[in-house]
Amino acid sequence: RGSSLLLAGRLLAKGANFVVHILTVRYLSRSDYGAIAYAVALASMGEHVGSLGLHRAVSRFVPIYLEQRDYRRAGGTIALAMAVIIALGVLCIAVVYGARDLIARYLIHDELAASLLLILVFLSPLNALDTLFSGMLAVFTSPRAIFLRRYVVAPVLKIVVILLVIAAGLGVRALGLGYLIAGLIGVALYAVILARAMRANGLLPHLAPASATIPWREIAAYTVPLLTTDVVYLLLNSAVILLLGYYGGTDDVAVYRAVWPVATLNELVFLTFGLLFAPQAARLFARNDRRGMHDFYWHTAAWMSVLTLPIFICTFSLSGTVTRYLFGPQYAESSS
Repeated sequence: RGSSLLLAGRLLAKGANFVVHILTVRYLSRSDYGAIAYAVALASMGEHVGSLGLHRAVSRFVPIYLEQRDYRRAGGTIALAMAVIIALGVLCIAVVYGARDLIARYLIHDELAASLLLILVFLSPLNALDTLFSGMLAVFTSPRAIFLRRYVVAPVLKIVVILLVIAAGLGVRALGLGYLIAGLIGVALYAVILARAMRANGLLPHLAPASATIPWREIAAYTVPLLTTDVVYLLLNSAVILLLGYYGGTDDVAVYRAVWPVATLNELVFLTFGLLFAPQAARLFARNDRRGMHDFYWHTAAWMSVLTLPIFICTFSLSGTVTRYLFGPQYAESSS
């Protein structure tokens, strides 16, 4: 039931984000859209590097420690994840501002994209914290709280930003600043919700260094091997955009990036069910419920397969029609 609610929420958010994406692509010129997409790709690299996969450790270990009443280790895991993400985020921002001339000269080759990066780089730690807090909500609160924060509030903030930019006739820099403000508001809401939930669970006092026990060995053994997943993600997403921008230009980035949200509809069900899968599987593991883990895995896999197939058929067979209808004839080459 929880996964079904989150699937409905993800569909709602996808619809809202589609509206934002279409308005953005149609409102901005191809070069302006390519510039902001290029800057977002660079900021996304900082987000994934800065998290070090610690959001996975929280989703896996915190439910186990709570099941074992080991609040000191649960608090230590959360405190470590937050401290590392904030520290690496600040370092990423400092590097970008310190090396902004070198980045503009040797990496971006586009003045607008370079200036947008100085705004959007602040999204690196914010988005990393957003991902961490989302996983924590799956541990401490009901799916309803995730539904409201992630699939209602976040899309509404983006819609408000793009509508204000269009209504005021502002440019792409104002759009980037608006996204940054929306990210700050979203993380602040997460922090308030989680603080109340952890206080209710008696975990908030254990976040302090004096009360927390950090399970270094368990976290490192679990997260370090999975960093390869983040590397692959960067190669498949951000690195591709960086190469397109470096060798082609912002127009090439726009052609590629415009249809990316349509293509990633095929990940919709997988990402939704996966959000609740890890905490529940961890609880079953802590109880040594092998039969429950087996049934839980196969029920989840069956639902994901059945629900994803129609999405793939539509996005593959109707790619040309969908691309021209959503983004106009100037993006017709994006269909392939």
